[in-house]
Amino acid sequence: MVGCLGVDTTTKTLAGLLAKAKAFNDEGITAFIYSGGYDVPPVTLTGSVRTDMLMVPEVIGAGEVAIADARSTAPTLDQLDRLVRDAYVGGLLSRKCGITHFHVGDEPGRLSLLRSLIDERSIAPALLYPTHVERNEALMLEAIELSRRGVTVDVDTVERDLPHWLKFYSDNGGDLQRMTVSSDAALNSPATVLSQLRECILQHRHPFDMVLALATANTATVLKLDAKGRLAPGMDADVLLLDARSLDVRVVIARGRRLVEDGRLCQHEAFLHNSNREVTLHGRQ
Repeated sequence: MVGCLGVDTTTKTLAGLLAKAKAFNDEGITAFIYSGGYDVPPVTLTGSVRTDMLMVPEVIGAGEVAIADARSTAPTLDQLDRLVRDAYVGGLLSRKCGITHFHVGDEPGRLSLLRSLIDERSIAPALLYPTHVERNEALMLEAIELSRRGVTVDVDTVERDLPHWLKFYSDNGGDLQRMTVSSDAALNSPATVLSQLRECILQHRHPFDMVLALATANTATVLKLDAKGRLAPGMDADVLLLDARSLDVRVVIARGRRLVEDGRLCQHEAFLHNSNREVTLHGRQ
């Protein structure tokens, strides 16, 4: 998982986000964060995105930078150019992806700033990673055009309309290796991602391997996580076993540690050991 700050960079902090990522990693679930938030210039841990990436193992890029949104700080092209380059150099120094993750709102500018970064500032398309591109057809068409130029685009599952947008993306020539799916977990449970992938396969008959890649191989590729996203010798032991007919979760193994067995949680967070709180795995059992 990759966490980021959104519009609230005041009461929510990067230090708190980092602490949560460290807690997940300690429990065996691989977690990273982006440095920044909606704001430009970005909030950081050490004074710059570049040094955040160099000094903090969990920081892999910049974001979630808001564009075409009333809640953004209306960043200029010059400001975005500097930010994207800072993240890129941070990636070179730390051997991380160095991407900049963009929140795209519903204002008419849509993806024009990203096109300008590519066309006017010679920014490599692979360094740009916009999300929420399914807000409307005009925005999705622009995202499709950028995918053909090498930009990976992301669709959230908040509206539970992934089957529609996957078909629209495919029918209009989008590069299916340049599309990913995310939860926007502040609003939706991450379980929605799996339920939407399941719907694409079982109800809409999209190919299993193509749909699965939207949340595995494609994500690992854009984030340059070479040990993630597929099953092969030498890769991290992250394994999800699904029922062949229902695609319900049967087994989850994270970095070699079995977390779910026979559809039931078999591990709990350490902080629950002396607590009367309870955690239940929701889903079709």
